[in-house]
Amino acid sequence: MYVIIAPIQVQEGHKGAFLEAVVEDARSSVNHEPGCLRFDVIQDANDPNRIWLYEVYKDEAAQCDTAGILVAVYHAVCALRHSTTLHTPAPC
Repeated sequence: MYVIIAPIQVQEGHKGAFLEAVVEDARSSVNHEPGCLRFDVIQDANDPNRIWLYEVYKDEAAQCDTAGILVAVYHAVCALRHSTTLHTPAPC
């Protein structure tokens, strides 16, 4: 099993649009990416603008098969939503 935990700080006023986009990406990942076992979008309990992404893959190879897509999506979504912080997994 291979797990990614990615905190994202979304700029105030952009959370709704960001969540809409990232939840759709999470659903698509679980439904269409072989080896993606789970992709949760989690609201931080102490910061209304911090979102955590929790992704579980069959193994590191399964994550690497989609890593380029995921990193590109994270960067695109964050840029569109004016996120100030983005942590993505290292490239395979």
